[in-house]
Amino acid sequence: MEDLIARRQAIYNEIYDRRQALEEEVKNLEKTISKINSNIYDICEHNWVRDRDSQYDRAYTYCTKCNMHLRPATSGTASGTHSCLTE
Repeated sequence: MEDLIARRQAIYNEIYDRRQALEEEVKNLEKTISKINSNIYDICEHNWVRDRDSQYDRAYTYCTKCNMHLRPATSGTASGTHSCLTE
């Protein structure tokens, strides 16, 4: 019986350790994706369009080339829109 309890605890510990390692790996992959997205956003010659799934949904703006959403304006345009938007 004690052997089974010890084995069970060892398995729980292994699960915990693997989960921690995988969560760390996922965080690193998400950081890499974020950096790639930032690079794509910076170099893409965007073609912004506005879209709305229905009249009750919030409209959003995305690029038809890189499929990324328009980032909120931090300076410059007050409304957060760009003159290059197409309808």
